[in-house]
Amino acid sequence: MGPFTDFYAVKEKIIQFSEKNSLPIQSFGPNKQIMEQELQWDGVLVLLEGQVEILQWDEEGKKNIASYLEGLQFLGLIEFLTGQKELLSTVRSTTRGNFVFLTGRVLNDFLSDPEFSSYLLYYLAELNRSNMSQRSKERLLSKKERLMDFFLEASFEKKLPFTIHQKKQDLSDLFQIPPRTLYRYLKEMEEKGWIFRKGNHILIGKKERNLLEKARNISAKK
Repeated sequence: MGPFTDFYAVKEKIIQFSEKNSLPIQSFGPNKQIMEQELQWDGVLVLLEGQVEILQWDEEGKKNIASYLEGLQFLGLIEFLTGQKELLSTVRSTTRGNFVFLTGRVLNDFLSDPEFSSYLLYYLAELNRSNMSQRSKERLLSKKERLMDFFLEASFEKKLPFTIHQKKQDLSDLFQIPPRTLYRYLKEMEEKGWIFRKGNHILIGKKERNLLEKARNISAKK
């Protein structure tokens, strides 16, 4: 029997589990720090909805954006399972969303549930696959191609037109692209009809997404 992988069923089951155990589902707005690197931590934060950025600071105090994640996510799970008492990353919201925090007996009950534990195996396997894929992209793809992929993945199965939530500086940090080079890439993409801009926001509509996907497929064949 394979792992339990029904995303929507798991999410609904978590909400029911929270209600049964009188756990509050907490809401947050954009740009809210939810978790802090090196903070003492003993539990798992279940991100139900919304997008967050995963940040890490090196020994010199330089900020690095590791990734962006959308619910359903189990933040702090790796630290909990490995006995790490301090958080490895800072988590900051980029959109509105909500979460529930699991700790103590409630967390043990959660991990003992066969369907939850089965889904977590699947989740950890997908997390590992995603990390390996990301490292492969960093080796094989140009930074412009990775930026194209990011826009495609961000708008996948979203209502179009879709607004990219990241600021230009965030994209520059994430892909290690100098700001002037990033602005040139964005200008080229806009001229080719792959994105459009409204004020400081980057948007992707149906036409733009189709053109971007076609261009990316052509690039992949080269």
